[in-house]
Amino acid sequence: MCFSRCPHIIVTLPIHGRYLEAVKNYEAVLRKPPHWGHDGELLLLAANAHFCDGRHAECLRTLSRALRGKPGDASLWHNVAVIHVLYYSILERSGSGVG
Repeated sequence: MCFSRCPHIIVTLPIHGRYLEAVKNYEAVLRKPPHWGHDGELLLLAANAHFCDGRHAECLRTLSRALRGKPGDASLWHNVAVIHVLYYSILERSGSGVG
């Protein structure tokens, strides 16, 4: 589990609403061994921070990165589906070219 490999501050940043800072820290950890950009848990944490900050397209991109590493992970596919539904409903409510 990545929580044991991450400094406590990185895991708690989103709790305090510091989503962009959390994403930057997750990405910094992902650039180092043993992750090298392929840790599904860290990518899921980054996607969650993007989503909570209202950056839904970036959330989907991050989930896509995680899926490239684990294409058979049903929970990642579930998260992608949920984000698509939520993002679509947000676009529909705002009238931003849906339908």
